Amino acid sequence: MEVLEEIVFLVLGAMAFWIVVPPLIMIPIWNKRVKSGKSQRFGPLGIVTIIITASSIMSLPKFIMMIAEYFGWK
Repeated sequence: MEVLEEIVFLVLGAMAFWIVVPPLIMIPIWNKRVKSGKSQRFGPLGIVTIIITASSIMSLPKFIMMIAEYFGWK
């Protein structure tokens, strides 16, 4: 049972990483390029950043439900 709990905890950690990290990387890069004039606000980089951020935000409820199920919250 302990190994299964470790696997579940590892999966939750990996999911948290993939929800949080991509927007944290893309948004500062996008803002820096827009402010310096190298990129348009809604150019290709902007659209990709918006898609990544939106998909991360949409994944949050599923992630919260997985944590709630793991800890037995109702």
